[in-house]
Amino acid sequence: MKKIEAIIRPEKLNDVLTALYRIDVKGLTVTRVQGHGGEMEQVETYRGGKTGVLGFFVGQIMKATRGQANPKVVNELLRKKLG
Repeated sequence: MKKIEAIIRPEKLNDVLTALYRIDVKGLTVTRVQGHGGEMEQVETYRGGKTGVLGFFVGQIMKATRGQANPKVVNELLRKKLG
């Protein structure tokens, strides 16, 4: 078993899912990703040692999930992702 991650445009998702189904790929998880990558300045600030900006990202995620995300888990995942 192998884990494969792919970023697919929403309009192409059905074509990809159909092709994977045809070759008998099972166990798919589809996640909707939001954002536009415009937060690079904050990412670089964080990576430059100003970890207080992490709260900005947690706030953005809490806003996007309407408060449903666990802030502690979000914090941990962000630290891993941002390096």
